[in-house]
Amino acid sequence: MDMNWRKTEYQKEWFLAKSLFITNISERVDARLERLGDLNLIDLEQQESFYTLFTSFLGKLLSGFSEYMPLRHEVIQLVDFVELKGENHEIECKILKFNDIFGIVSKEDKPSLIEEINALLNMNLTKEIATAKGSSLHL
Repeated sequence: MDMNWRKTEYQKEWFLAKSLFITNISERVDARLERLGDLNLIDLEQQESFYTLFTSFLGKLLSGFSEYMPLRHEVIQLVDFVELKGENHEIECKILKFNDIFGIVSKEDKPSLIEEINALLNMNLTKEIATAKGSSLHL
């Protein structure tokens, strides 16, 4: 993510156009934001002000990811462990490497982490994942 998302030219190229942006927020993000759809009925200056405020915010947020979240290619290759698909050894290695990068579990607790990973991988979660639509297990 080497783009400077704060630059207007990147925002114009990659973000939704103003009317689509407002419509998508009001209809798709959260039902409580439904009244934002009324912004499409107000004057263009107010729409522009709203759009500029939020695209600026999103630009700052996206630009901050590269500084505050060290997502290198290596990390991106690791995160598919959350699907629990593949060989157990490969999943375990990815979880441990992810932990090494982000320091979630201390070195002293690493044996316990390995035990928990093995217990998780030895569970047959295939049926639960397949029938878990609408929950955090659904992938």
